[in-house]
Amino acid sequence: MNNTLKIYMRYLLAALGSSLILSIYTFVDSICIGQYEKEFGSAAVAVCMPVWTLIYSTGLLFAIGGATLMMAERGRGKIDKGNAYFTLSFILGIIASVFLTIIFIIFQEPLLTLFGAKNNEVLKLAKDYTFYMKIALPFYLMSQYMVVMIRNDGDPSLAMVSVLLGGVINSILDIIFVFNLDMGISGAGLGTMFGQIATAVIPAIHFFKKSNNLRFVKVYGIAHKSIKILKIGISSFILDICMGITIILFNNQIDRYAPNDEVIATGAIYGAICNSVVLIQGFGYAIGQASEPLLSKSIGERNMANVKKYKRYGIISSIVLALLSFAIMALIPEILLKMLADAEEGSITLNIGVKILRTYFVAFLFMPLNIVFIYYFNSILKPKEAFILSICRGIGFPLFLLLILPAINFSLIWLMPLISEALVLMIAIIMNIFSNKSNEIEYENVK
Repeated sequence: MNNTLKIYMRYLLAALGSSLILSIYTFVDSICIGQYEKEFGSAAVAVCMPVWTLIYSTGLLFAIGGATLMMAERGRGKIDKGNAYFTLSFILGIIASVFLTIIFIIFQEPLLTLFGAKNNEVLKLAKDYTFYMKIALPFYLMSQYMVVMIRNDGDPSLAMVSVLLGGVINSILDIIFVFNLDMGISGAGLGTMFGQIATAVIPAIHFFKKSNNLRFVKVYGIAHKSIKILKIGISSFILDICMGITIILFNNQIDRYAPNDEVIATGAIYGAICNSVVLIQGFGYAIGQASEPLLSKSIGERNMANVKKYKRYGIISSIVLALLSFAIMALIPEILLKMLADAEEGSITLNIGVKILRTYFVAFLFMPLNIVFIYYFNSILKPKEAFILSICRGIGFPLFLLLILPAINFSLIWLMPLISEALVLMIAIIMNIFSNKSNEIEYENVK
């Protein structure tokens, strides 16, 4: 195994481990809620997903933007300038986390209603679920930020450990609070709150290590650097936030077009789908984030040979993920529905849900590769290409298809992700072909 592959595998395994652990305790949350609160609880989880998506994606906005520029500067030997991007992105993340927390506390009920909580019971459960978690929303954003930043600083193992311990804490407390203390869905929210606080705080250990290169420094040209951070990070933000937008649109279209006797069941089915998408999409993010610091540093060093190698590793990894995820998920739709929505034999949820899940999961054949292409273009400082792909994947195609397909026939709504991901992949391949024709990477963004 050559040196670049060893380095890539070290980052990839740690990133995949973090993603798997995060997905497992998200599943534990959903399973506990589904078993305790039944179908209404699963629907409430789907309603709350856009909230966490907004928080996490904002964390990625500043983490990916700051880290990519930091690593590019390090590749050019400018350590202090790299730390200026770290310092500024950290401050921007803190400000954003406080702002979003205040907004959600003030407008909690109208936001949850907008996100799809049209049913009074679903709205009540969604409010109960977020009761404790809204107190700790800044930790949600900064946990995402810190995990990405210390991974870029050469400590992927600690990033994985922080997610692992946060997940263990969350999972154990979920069971205790939901069932032993009979707190129901609010107990799941309380357990998640403590898990996220742990995930945000544990990475601070990195600052006391000899290998730590992150330093808070005085920042000059704040406005200029802030724009560059936002410009690089916006694609990752869109990539993640648009999942929340899609969930909102899906929830509202389900409420509008689903048969009256299937609305709650369909909402519960979509809740199970959301958790499955979080798992597979999270693995796609892990591949992209494993490649990102290596690509960015190689760009700073102007080492095109390594850029090509890390790109190839990412593409191969995403293809393997796509094939495995589709094969596995297509085999277990009944298990997912029974775990995540407490679907019983002969229930409407199970009867209509198996076909729905298998139809939706075909999109997994394209999803990981699209995500990796977006991270690739971002990492080589081509934010325009990454932005176009993010917009098409996150807003453009899903918005159009979600408005058109259910109006024709409600069952067509489940084909939206397949059509959207396939179209995005076609665009990504065309962009990649044109990008390969050029022998030079554009460096103006790191000057």
